[in-house]
Amino acid sequence: MSNAERNPDNFALSVKEGLEGNDVSSLKELYKSLSEEENIEHAKTVCTSMYHYTLECILDKIKSKEANTMTKYYAWHFLQLGTSSSDIVEKVQKDFQLLPALMNLHTENLDDNLLDSLHAISLTFLVVMLGVADDLYYDHFAECGALSFVHNMLAQTSLSSTDSQIESLILLLNLVLEGTSACKNQLINLDFEKLLAKKIKERQQCNENLLKVSQVTHQKLLLLTSEHQTFIETFRHGFQEVAKKQKIYQEVKTCSFGTCEVTYNSQFKRCSRCKTTTYCSKECQVKHWKNGHSKTCVPVT
Repeated sequence: MSNAERNPDNFALSVKEGLEGNDVSSLKELYKSLSEEENIEHAKTVCTSMYHYTLECILDKIKSKEANTMTKYYAWHFLQLGTSSSDIVEKVQKDFQLLPALMNLHTENLDDNLLDSLHAISLTFLVVMLGVADDLYYDHFAECGALSFVHNMLAQTSLSSTDSQIESLILLLNLVLEGTSACKNQLINLDFEKLLAKKIKERQQCNENLLKVSQVTHQKLLLLTSEHQTFIETFRHGFQEVAKKQKIYQEVKTCSFGTCEVTYNSQFKRCSRCKTTTYCSKECQVKHWKNGHSKTCVPVT
């Protein structure tokens, strides 16, 4: 940062002037200097001042139909830096115009380097938002097309330790799997299970931890898809006919309690009522029952 920019208030006012004047070259340099600041404590002080003066301006530019594409682009980059603050995350999460604006920005004509940077900050933003999301936000996430964006990103990404985006995508999928039925239905409709299975099969370089997490995520998607099909078939064919079609569960080797990391355990036990969910221990079964399985468990008769 220059001497003038090292003054937090001066930096904040420069960002505000750049946004209001659509001064893209100035915004580019300001963002570069802030993101490359080596003194973390000073960077935090600058960010605090910047968002005090410019947060409303940043949000207005992001949502504005008149603002040019590159001004919106840098406004999003500045906003993503602010998601390290819980106060800003809380404020941003209440604004349901932001996600549609972000999805629209990805359709603009940006060169590959700009698009790569936008992809990276978008994934980080989505992970932060879903990390503290309530049901209302999860439904909004599903409605605004964010999962189609995630699907497209995953389709373009390799399951490789050299690809920095894959970890964010896998984390994002796990957060969505904890969401509402609207999110889960879209995971099924967009066929995420087959896409992730394809990525795992095609992997070239992949560290062991990333591969394991990806496989566990795939098992969750497999169970989600199978449970959805089972629910439909229950009303079409009756419980007994459905029970005969549960071969998929013979192949699934993962604990149904979402936060449990146990996989491929030959000692898994099934829910005695529905015969579909699997558990590595009585403790996980009790936790899963209390967390919602009690509302969806259908007895096989």
